[in-house]
Amino acid sequence: MSELNKVTVNINGSEYPMVGPKPEEYMLKVARYVDQEIRKITTANPKLSTSSASILSAINIANIFFECCDENDDLLKENE
Repeated sequence: MSELNKVTVNINGSEYPMVGPKPEEYMLKVARYVDQEIRKITTANPKLSTSSASILSAINIANIFFECCDENDDLLKENE
């Protein structure tokens, strides 16, 4: 079993503990990305609740993930 790292991250003004096998710097990078996405949403829509901003950010991040997966699949097919 790989060693677990623990780091406290700040997302949208709140602190959260993150635990995982990835290096601390990687986990901080992921948290910064999530924080930036939530802040983009709240800056554009200041009346949104934290919950709504978080859900919209999750949808945007999931969309990017699916687009990357589709692009990866296309590249794999091209290489076959």
